[in-house]
Amino acid sequence: MKLKKIYLGSPNVIQDIGSFLCKDLWYDRFYKELKDSDYLDGQKLEDIQNDRLKKIVKHCYKHVPYYKETFDKLDLNPKDITSTDDLNKLPIISREDINLNREKLLAKNIPSRTLIAAYTSGTTGSPMKLSFTKKEMLFDGARIDKHFEMTGVGHKKGHFRIGINLQENKWHYEPQYKVMHLNPGFFSGNHLQEYIGIIRKFKFGCVRGFPSFVYLLANYCKENGIKDVYFAAVVTTSEVLLPHWREVIQEQFQCEVFDQYGSREAVVSAMECHEHNGMHIEPLNGIIELNENNEIIATSLISYAFPLLRYNVGDVAYICKKKCSCGRSSARITRLVGRTNDIIIAKNGRIYDASTLSNAIRHLHGHIKECQFVQDAEEQVTVNAVLANPEKHRKSKQKIRDVLKQDFHLRFNFVDSIPRSKNGKFKFIESFLSKDHLT
Repeated sequence: MKLKKIYLGSPNVIQDIGSFLCKDLWYDRFYKELKDSDYLDGQKLEDIQNDRLKKIVKHCYKHVPYYKETFDKLDLNPKDITSTDDLNKLPIISREDINLNREKLLAKNIPSRTLIAAYTSGTTGSPMKLSFTKKEMLFDGARIDKHFEMTGVGHKKGHFRIGINLQENKWHYEPQYKVMHLNPGFFSGNHLQEYIGIIRKFKFGCVRGFPSFVYLLANYCKENGIKDVYFAAVVTTSEVLLPHWREVIQEQFQCEVFDQYGSREAVVSAMECHEHNGMHIEPLNGIIELNENNEIIATSLISYAFPLLRYNVGDVAYICKKKCSCGRSSARITRLVGRTNDIIIAKNGRIYDASTLSNAIRHLHGHIKECQFVQDAEEQVTVNAVLANPEKHRKSKQKIRDVLKQDFHLRFNFVDSIPRSKNGKFKFIESFLSKDHLT
């Protein structure tokens, strides 16, 4: 502990040498930097971002063939990119660009044998293979742990994780991290009672996972009168957290729900504080812009092996740059819509997003367990619903018709369960219309 304190208090050049000799010291350094950045003023955060931006741009030009070609083609020099305001000089890159130029996006000064492979889910139709160094993975671990600290629970006390498909295993425990993984593929029937038993046994104070599955767990407890299962905090991630899900989870588990956002490409991350008025964007992780469709355009500040400058994440968001009442100066994602196909659009141009539709059906809790809206055509929407009370199906239909204001021809499909996507995520809204309808 004394050696770690000396290390963290040393000049950067000494820390660099120490981190080179002992890779795990990078975690301690990253964790401290992330914590220290929390309450810096806006100008200081911007200065840090600009400094790191210049370093990664210089690296990209020197070691990444794709960006060398891009800069030369545009007659740009790394010195032309000195601040976040200069980023618009560079083109936005898409998933398709990355898949077509993957080898050119790998940094040539980092040995391939040292890289750790990761993959996006591919639910957009174009899965991607990514590459990270151990150092970059340590940053991501430090970021996750810092986010746990924001809940007041802390990352060292253990937690339940719901969201990773464990294939045939119902659960898997990692004692070194104090993480109990519960397989969402078994979140039904008698399996949920088995999970209740595991939760009672381990008694971890936090659960982190897909909000749709945490909601199913909360709903199961409510329907079965289970009152001895509760948490100090719930962290939701990977799906858009619907307002009525948050309400049920908070009420049943008697705790705050903290929404967290991130991307597999590690270009952006954000986390709610106790004020719950938006997710604080992690300034050391990357720089965020919004395009004309409010899609997130992100530039990573930590990924040197497979750097992404101005990458279109594809998620639609709204951002507030005012200082939060918690004291943090970092910008906040105040509303996350999700992908552009997480919106249904009427012929008259009226847009319905997850928040709007969730608020519309929140009073149907107790009548509807799960609901999904699928826009099959410009004027047609299919409503898939799992009914808690089949006798109330007429009321459910009318409530949904009322909110959609006769903008669509509605087809109701009452089912026993709603299938998840390949990566286990729940799609509250799915549209098969072209993205052109947004413009």
